[in-house]
Amino acid sequence: SVRDRRLSRAALGALCVGTLGVVASALRRMDLYVEAFGLTRLRLFVALVEVVMAAVLVLVMVAGVRWRSHWLPRAVVQVVAVAVLALALVNPDAQILRHNTTADLGPALDVTYLQDLSADAVPAMAGLAEPLQSCLLARVNIDPPQGLADWNLGRYRAAQVVAATAPLDPVNASVCRQYGLRTY
Repeated sequence: SVRDRRLSRAALGALCVGTLGVVASALRRMDLYVEAFGLTRLRLFVALVEVVMAAVLVLVMVAGVRWRSHWLPRAVVQVVAVAVLALALVNPDAQILRHNTTADLGPALDVTYLQDLSADAVPAMAGLAEPLQSCLLARVNIDPPQGLADWNLGRYRAAQVVAATAPLDPVNASVCRQYGLRTY
C-alpha cells in the first residue's frame, strides 16, 4: 500500500543517512591519522573507498525516493570507474611524497617508506630540499625496459631525473646515515 511504501522509504532513508554519518566519521578519523602519521597508499585507498561508499549510498537514497532502481547498477559501476580513473590520474606515490614532506610530521616522517615508493614518485623527489632529495634519489634504481611491453612512463621519467642528478657523494651519504636514512 501507499502507507507501507512511505514507511519503508522513511526507514530506509533514516538508515542511509545514519550510514552516511558513519562514513563521514570514518573520513574524519582517516584525516586525523594522516595528520598525525602521514599519508600512505593504504590510507589514500581507504579514503577513496569511503568516498565511493558515500556516493553509492546517495545513489541508493535517490533510488529509494524514486522507488525505481533499474539505473542503479550502471550508476554504481560508473562511480567506481571514475574513482579508479581518478586514482590513476592523481599519481598516488607522488602525492604521498609531496604530502609527507610538506606536512609538519617532525620525527614521524617515515623516510624509509618514502624510499620504497615507486618510480612515479621520483620526479617529485627531485623537487625536495637537500639532504632529503639526495638521500631519496640515491635509493632509486631504475631497470631499463626489457622490450616494448615492459616500457612505463613513470619509469621513463624517473630514469631521466636520475640521469640528470649527480651521484651521492660520501659526505652526503654520512648525512643520510645521521638522519637514519638508507643510502645503498
